[in-house]
Amino acid sequence: MKKFNAIFFMSLCTVCCTQAMGNNVWAAADSTTSAAASIEREIRIIATTVNTPLLRSAPAPAVSAWLSDAQLDLTFLSYLGMVTITVANEQETVYTATVAADDGTEWAITTQGWSAGDYTITIVRSNGQSFTGEFEL
Repeated sequence: MKKFNAIFFMSLCTVCCTQAMGNNVWAAADSTTSAAASIEREIRIIATTVNTPLLRSAPAPAVSAWLSDAQLDLTFLSYLGMVTITVANEQETVYTATVAADDGTEWAITTQGWSAGDYTITIVRSNGQSFTGEFEL
């Protein structure tokens, strides 16, 4: 009887999980969900210079960046002090600003009017440590 209960329970779990997953897949195919996902995308920002000794593990990200419609949104995830933010394409620097980057500071950069192409964002701390990310408009 125990063997029968175990098989019945496993079969029931498989059916329930499949139905739940099916519902999630259906929700993801909803036009409003997929439209929002195609408009907003994350930009991976990585440390390109490190001023600390070798670490055993990768450091936590310091900046989160998202590109949506005509705006680049930055959130500083840790205290970085004064930073200079620069955005450039292959021909020119299209944006530069110096801001105080505390934990939780949010910064928005409008990309309206910028030409289509590849861009690089660089964030440099006063101590020389820099973070870089790339995106395409």
